[in-house]
Amino acid sequence: MAKSFRWYVPRGAVAAAAAAMTALACTDRSNPAAPGGGEPPGGTTGSPSIPLAQLTCSVSVAARTVACKSPEAPTTGASADIIYGGQDIFVTSTTSSVNYDAGTQKFTFNLKLRNLLRQAIGTTDGVSADPSGVKVFFHQVPTVTSGTGVITIDNADGIGTFTVANQPYYQYVQLIDSYLESSNKLWQFDVPPTVATFEFKLYISSPVQFPTGWIDVSEPVFSLRRTYTKGLFGVVRDQFGRVIPGAVVTWSSANPTLATVNAADGTVTGALPGTVDIVASSTNDVVGTVAAVQTGASTFTIFGTSLTWTAGAGTTDWNTAGNWDRGVAPVPEDSATIPVLGSAIYPVLVANQGIGRIDVADGATLNLGVFDLTVSEDAIAGLSGGILGSTGRVLLTGIAQDTEGQMPRMRVSGTYNLTGNVNAIAPVRVESGRIRSTSFRLRVISQ
Repeated sequence: MAKSFRWYVPRGAVAAAAAAMTALACTDRSNPAAPGGGEPPGGTTGSPSIPLAQLTCSVSVAARTVACKSPEAPTTGASADIIYGGQDIFVTSTTSSVNYDAGTQKFTFNLKLRNLLRQAIGTTDGVSADPSGVKVFFHQVPTVTSGTGVITIDNADGIGTFTVANQPYYQYVQLIDSYLESSNKLWQFDVPPTVATFEFKLYISSPVQFPTGWIDVSEPVFSLRRTYTKGLFGVVRDQFGRVIPGAVVTWSSANPTLATVNAADGTVTGALPGTVDIVASSTNDVVGTVAAVQTGASTFTIFGTSLTWTAGAGTTDWNTAGNWDRGVAPVPEDSATIPVLGSAIYPVLVANQGIGRIDVADGATLNLGVFDLTVSEDAIAGLSGGILGSTGRVLLTGIAQDTEGQMPRMRVSGTYNLTGNVNAIAPVRVESGRIRSTSFRLRVISQ
């Protein structure tokens, strides 16, 4: 679930299943504002328990108002994986269409929730709504504060055990993403006309994707050329989205063949083309769980790189890493340049090879011998020296690419434009492809 205004771990980075519990913050405003930037209040994590900031909701029947606020003295004792509360800090509720019908004795209002957490609620995978839903339950059932009579909850969706047994609840079966609102739900109480005011206390119990926290990784998605590096860092958060001070992040690669990473500092090095997850993990005490693990991931796509022949190993072997400037031998996704060298040590193939672009400078050589070189991009060579071979061939497979210079045997299955004259050893075969030119010529010469 990556969003433009925050870093976010990939959807499947943590196996998540838990209940999130929050004190409900009620307001009768029609559009409660989302919180500003910066870290949400609430202190640091690490304690196995935290006081519950209850919301006492006061109702005036005559005025048709519902107003909720935190009590002066918080209580403790609810069991859940995430416990938090506070008006307009983590969750806000909005009531509307408050009404009382003295004839039917029905007190009704609509209530919707705005999720102010940094993770979605009502889901265990961050993608779909969990059937258990977001449950708004009564920690204290409606109690008369002025007047007389008994109030009953008329249309609750069920009864559950949250902080104590037999607690009525209303259920919102939907995924509520960060800073978004749920749909409205009708709440209905039976209230005798002898009741002037009453109050009740609410909490929310909800499944969440990251019940013990997560790690925001600086680059959720990144493209990197092989042999190049990219530094990552991670922000470790508890289940409330608060930064865990002093958290140590350890890095690992899901496939070190494609990319490696320094476990301590998060420096990623591309190795071979492909897609790989770089995983961040940290272990910290969070509320309700000692030594909980937080994880995050960055998905890297590794591309080919540009290599230049140096003959640094003192041999002609194309596949010797020390003969190339970046210390690796070419793979088919790379491009390779063969410059003119004073040592006159130039590459010779010892097996069939693939390459993206090949560029052999005028005066330098690449000897295929009896092997084939498959080129998926440009094939450029000088007319002095160039690409040589006995029975080896240049196989041109690219689309809308360029070619010129001295070539051995050629087979063309792609589409190529001549950007200079081509001298090729017979035979030249064009198979389901073409070579085009308006200014240059393709000349077939004998070996």
